[in-house]
Amino acid sequence: MSIIKEVFMDDGKGDMGMVCLLLCVLGTIGWITYLVIKNHAMPDLTGPTTFISASGALHFASSKVDNIVSAWKGNTK
Repeated sequence: MSIIKEVFMDDGKGDMGMVCLLLCVLGTIGWITYLVIKNHAMPDLTGPTTFISASGALHFASSKVDNIVSAWKGNTK
């Protein structure tokens, strides 16, 4: 159980970006599974791959904004 806590922590604080990314990945897997069951064929995975990549970058960047701004101002934590 401690390994799961470490995955969702960043410097001892909870990281909402990781949780949001997990939800995006699980939602995408669910959607692809639904499409495979409904259509009996594997869909083109370009869109879901782009979605997961973009959402991962967006959520990671949004969780690091305060660090980026403080570094830009010259403050270090």
